[in-house]
Amino acid sequence: MAACEARIVELKRSKQDTTEAEAELDAMRKDQRILEQDRQRLLGHLQP
Repeated sequence: MAACEARIVELKRSKQDTTEAEAELDAMRKDQRILEQDRQRLLGHLQP
């Protein structure tokens, strides 16, 4: 994710279109959020 964020910064510095990179970052963040929710749900099942 950090590499994608860095790419966006570089694109902005060079005044290039960041639409694709920002969409990719949004998808990565969504995936990360889903993984974290799944992780929390699974941890909840381990509780007695």
